[in-house]
Amino acid sequence: MFIDNQKPAIRAGEFVLHCTQVKVWQEIQTGIQLSGHGTIKINTTGCLYLEFICTESKNLPKLLFNHKIPEDALLEEQKLLLEVESLDGTIFISSGFSITVNMNSSRSTSCMYIFLSEISSTSKPKNYSDKPNYLHFEFSEHFDIPANKMNSESSTLGSSSSSWNETVIESNNMSISMVKNDGYVSVNAVGDFDTNLVLECLQFYIGFSGGVMPQPYITIKRNGAEKTTTIHSINNSYKHKRSSNPMVGSVVEKEYQESHYLLFKSMLDLRATKPKVYESIYSQWNQVWHSFQSNNAITSLTLSVAIEGLLNDIFIPAIKKNIKDEALEKDIKQIKALVSNLDISQKHKERLLSSVSYWKNTTAAKALEYLVNEGIITIDEKKLWTKLRNECAHPKVRDDSLASQQIDRDRVLSCLNLFHNLIFNVLGHSGPRFYFRIGNKSNTFDMIEHKEVLSTTSV
Repeated sequence: MFIDNQKPAIRAGEFVLHCTQVKVWQEIQTGIQLSGHGTIKINTTGCLYLEFICTESKNLPKLLFNHKIPEDALLEEQKLLLEVESLDGTIFISSGFSITVNMNSSRSTSCMYIFLSEISSTSKPKNYSDKPNYLHFEFSEHFDIPANKMNSESSTLGSSSSSWNETVIESNNMSISMVKNDGYVSVNAVGDFDTNLVLECLQFYIGFSGGVMPQPYITIKRNGAEKTTTIHSINNSYKHKRSSNPMVGSVVEKEYQESHYLLFKSMLDLRATKPKVYESIYSQWNQVWHSFQSNNAITSLTLSVAIEGLLNDIFIPAIKKNIKDEALEKDIKQIKALVSNLDISQKHKERLLSSVSYWKNTTAAKALEYLVNEGIITIDEKKLWTKLRNECAHPKVRDDSLASQQIDRDRVLSCLNLFHNLIFNVLGHSGPRFYFRIGNKSNTFDMIEHKEVLSTTSV
């Protein structure tokens, strides 16, 4: 009930949590121990912070100037922990933050500002009787998943309105509802599933589909008899930022809507069965999205490397099993036999043998050529990637005029088609997708028919 009442304030960045007790400590024997009271708020950038009034401290270093704790955030034993108690007795915890201390921190009463990534509260629901797992989260970014359910709203004045503002996705073990409200989106999932896994896949699905980075500012998870509520820090500057979205959200045909929802189910299945493959496409997409918030040079470098990363992680291992050049392997054996009989130093002989063995390696360029022949990508996409990769590897000082920037942007967006094609193929997607074409003022969309090229891989 407490969190339900606080949701509007969290959305608006006006959340205030008065803490009657605050404890900050490290688990190690010589670690710091601080206690007092304070207030948790959200600043203008969307970050949670604690205004901490420290009334008692132990093991604080006595220093004249500012000193950061922990000194090494990568060491688990130095990690800082936080526990606060609100006015109604709710306990919230957090960890992984840092504090800055100086000579003023040793006084009987001092004030500190501690920035937090999140605060969590865990409870056990009353009358629990094998209820299904539950996930709820909200975010304020753009939402472009096609709706399939209409809802009506009534005002206190007696008027009513209806709109297609809800997406319902059903599967064998869960039901998902995504509702587009005024200024935010609320997502609910109920069933027999891993809440962390489904949350991650939904964020990827929503983000990839609409070219956004959804940032849940609140999540509620119920796993068995345990319920965890978490309030998150977000980056307000990301709320209205987008990259090019590959999925078509404004589809009314039921079969195309279903193909859109099947993309999420494919992500979920891939995450469960081939986590390394899923991690590769999710992490590469995440980096590419962030690069689109920078300049063209950063975007070009990140995008070209991401494509090469997908090829190395996923496609090349499968392509190696599909391609066997027996004539090349025969030539390599003959050359190695000749090199072995040469009267030269062993060091040079080993280098020659290593160089010859490299001939049968499947490079990124060879993998793209294979995918062109299979109809997964186009020859123009391959040429664009090759040119972009070479220019990123060997940069030159270039004209930075607006016309030049637009040309670079068009080339980057065109290369993004190749990146999306690779991800679509991994996910087995068939259906409409946006396709960027140079010279067009808006995206056009094509139909994809999935062709299997990864059936031999079991990563």
